Amino acid sequence: MYISETKLRKIVRSEIINESYTPKSAYDEAVYHIKGSEKNIVRLQYLGSPSKGSYYFKNIGKTKTGKEVTNNEFNLKIILSAINKLYGREISSSHKEKLKKALANNRIIKLASFDNLHDSVKYQGTTTAEYFDMTYDTVADTVGAAAGLFGPGGIALGAKVNASQAAKKFTQGKYVDAVISAIGAAPIPGAQQTVVGGLKSLAAFKSAIIKGGKEFLKKSGSNILSLVKGMSDLVDTIKSKKQIIINFIKDDILPLAKITPAGAVTKIGEALNKIIKDIQDIIDSLK
Repeated sequence: MYISETKLRKIVRSEIINESYTPKSAYDEAVYHIKGSEKNIVRLQYLGSPSKGSYYFKNIGKTKTGKEVTNNEFNLKIILSAINKLYGREISSSHKEKLKKALANNRIIKLASFDNLHDSVKYQGTTTAEYFDMTYDTVADTVGAAAGLFGPGGIALGAKVNASQAAKKFTQGKYVDAVISAIGAAPIPGAQQTVVGGLKSLAAFKSAIIKGGKEFLKKSGSNILSLVKGMSDLVDTIKSKKQIIINFIKDDILPLAKITPAGAVTKIGEALNKIIKDIQDIIDSLK
């Protein structure tokens, strides 16, 4: 079943990003999600709390939060008190100067709670997935959902599922997703298992990155080697069979989507180049 990008983002944010997070040590890094905005997130470093309901952070991001504290001696004393309490000792004069400068530059914020504060490692995992524009939602939908169709004797049936998804994506103007599905359906002699394995590796990558981010992947050991191998083989296949894939889409998929080849072939080539680059970026990030 097709899951829209919007719905997937909501699931990711509700299940992963929006887990509560409580920083404990000085300069623990966290991500603050500005309420009411899906895009405005800011990286913060924890500076401590002089009392319940007052939590101070240094903003190391580019976006203002609306929680910036006023630059005055009173607030500076409170911030120094919070960081001293967190460290368990008096901080150095140079350290004080850095905090004083951050306050003067409106880089210190105060939160009343840890609401909308998230684990930076998990958030990095999700933003890594978002960096690839969630263009691989089709991988999870067609390859993941139809995984049982692949295997001995099942490739043809799985290919039909991917061909159907490819046509639907083309009608929606989602060329990258459409081409991914088309790759899974393309009758490439001697390369079907390589393509299926590579697409499954992409699906596994997406699942792992959503569950726990890059740190989760790094701890997976041999699974990472398998993912890298599968995706590397897929990249090699796409590069070597590029014209076969383009011809298959032009002759078999575009008619299903009721799209004429004129103008579409160029976009298909661009989509293939983007897929190759994005998968290679993923491979490089896992090494």
